[in-house]
Amino acid sequence: MDLLIEQRYVLEAISKGAKTLDKILESTGLDNSMINNIIPELLINNLIQYKNKEYSIDLSNTSLWKNEVNKKENIKQEIRDLLCSSVDLMHKEKALHLRKVYLSELEEKLLNIELARVEKLINDIYENKKEVDNVKNMKVVYWGYSNYRDMISLKGA
Repeated sequence: MDLLIEQRYVLEAISKGAKTLDKILESTGLDNSMINNIIPELLINNLIQYKNKEYSIDLSNTSLWKNEVNKKENIKQEIRDLLCSSVDLMHKEKALHLRKVYLSELEEKLLNIELARVEKLINDIYENKKEVDNVKNMKVVYWGYSNYRDMISLKGA
């Protein structure tokens, strides 16, 4: 089951708890017409259910679709979509900073230490976040580095 990034976004909003259509609109910040196109698809695929004027995750079918949605290839597609959007936002705000640099062995060790600190910070924030906020207020954070040559050889494969 392939989900578009917008469908995943709405599904994530609903996964935070049952929501009315107005609450989904508020949580996602998407326009009414887009939500009205996404919701029926999620209902047809038994990802969500509608009861008492609220949409919620369809827990009776979770095991059927959760593994499919979270397959490695589907997660990779979501990351591609997010990175593509980040590139489009690159010259606005704090979207994406990318540099190709030469690193000495010492500089690479220092970078690894700093990246480990960033990862710990992000994990701590993620684990300690108790209150659920609107999905539209979430931030996408990424960090890391790769060997330039490896990235080029993967692209050509």
